[in-house]
Amino acid sequence: MAAFHAGGARLSVRREGIDVAAAPRLTTALRQWMEHDSGYPSNWMPEVIRMLPMSFDQERAVASLAGLFGIVALALAAVGLYGVTAYTLAQRTNEIGIRMALGADHGKVIDLVLRGAFKRVVAGLILGLPLALAPDA
Repeated sequence: MAAFHAGGARLSVRREGIDVAAAPRLTTALRQWMEHDSGYPSNWMPEVIRMLPMSFDQERAVASLAGLFGIVALALAAVGLYGVTAYTLAQRTNEIGIRMALGADHGKVIDLVLRGAFKRVVAGLILGLPLALAPDA
């Protein structure tokens, strides 16, 4: 909620959700309102116009912080997937060596390793997406 004070007058604007694009529309509406009501001081409108974008600062900060946490979570997931894949590959080194010695194609061996990683990604998505998209209880 944004509140503006001038003299004895107070104007409060309540908005639902985050809508940064509403600032120009709100400024235009405030100017039209001021033109029809001459009881307010003429120097009040520039102050309102200056303060209006600042009323969205908290929403911008929260959105930026949420985006940063999302990037960190994605990086941690990628590092975790790499670690699990590397560990699995280290455990299967002998098996892969035997397959190569018996004439297995390089592409099929790489496909075998990547298929295991892909299965982990799909399992994570199947478990994670419903939880991430579930409405808050």
